[in-house]
Amino acid sequence: IFLIQSGDWKVSPFWPVKMGYPIIELDEKDYSYAVVGYESRSYVWILSRTPTMDEGVYEKLKTKLVEDHQYDLDGLRKVPQIWTADERISRGLTSEELPDSFLN
Repeated sequence: IFLIQSGDWKVSPFWPVKMGYPIIELDEKDYSYAVVGYESRSYVWILSRTPTMDEGVYEKLKTKLVEDHQYDLDGLRKVPQIWTADERISRGLTSEELPDSFLN
């Protein structure tokens, strides 16, 4: 039972609010990624320990989300962790919102 429930975490962004934080996929080999779901399936986060994730791993996780967890990924967007000036422009951000010091 412990292993079945071990992915059911809770987070508290501020007291007294507590929210579910179910870890629905996890790289059990080296914890290089985790996928956090949401019971209603209206939110999902694919997290990586590194700024970039192998595209094959990312695609595999998306497939698992659809086939194993019944997620609709139409609104899923990949948020870059290594930003470029072109990426900042394509997302409509200003240098005040994303300063040059954050660019690669």
